[in-house]
Amino acid sequence: MDQWLLYCGVVFLVVYCPGPMTMFSLSNGIALPRHVSLAGIAGGTVAYCLQIAVTYFSLGWIAAQSQGLFHAVKLAGAGYFFWMAYRQIASGGFDLSARGVGRPSIPGTFAKGFAIAATNPKSIVFFGALFPQFIRPGAPYSEQFIVLGLSYLAIQFSSGLVYVVFGSKLIDFLQRRTTPKTQSRVMASALALVGLVLLS
Repeated sequence: MDQWLLYCGVVFLVVYCPGPMTMFSLSNGIALPRHVSLAGIAGGTVAYCLQIAVTYFSLGWIAAQSQGLFHAVKLAGAGYFFWMAYRQIASGGFDLSARGVGRPSIPGTFAKGFAIAATNPKSIVFFGALFPQFIRPGAPYSEQFIVLGLSYLAIQFSSGLVYVVFGSKLIDFLQRRTTPKTQSRVMASALALVGLVLLS
């Protein structure tokens, strides 16, 4: 249970920070009817499901080949969080600009949400870095992965909902109360802390 709560905390930290999908949800929440905005979140969720499936089979194959290789993947995954911390500092802050939205159609918004999530290479790398940290050797692999995958999807979907409904208020708060440098330092420190915890 403690490991699962830690996992959920890491996922929450990453998916609630402004990024391509969250800003897409924000833009939709401002410009489109609520039910159309939900289609965009659903499109992203389907893309994440496919990426999680790819990660499931890839990590399963690695674990079957060698536990030593799987352990190496875990170490590399922990290192990835330090790299994300560095990139956050180098970026100079979150990109808080709203994305342009197209015509308010459910299929079009769904397709755009799918495309944004599916074409973000960081997602599949993130899954490959995160999931091995919480897979316990000797325990049923598939059952663990299902719990991790469903937990991620639930938190990701909730993030989309929050940005659709409250995103403009959240972004306004960040712009008024914090600076880009502060945003970068706080996020980078949190990511580096996650990396240290995963290495311990």
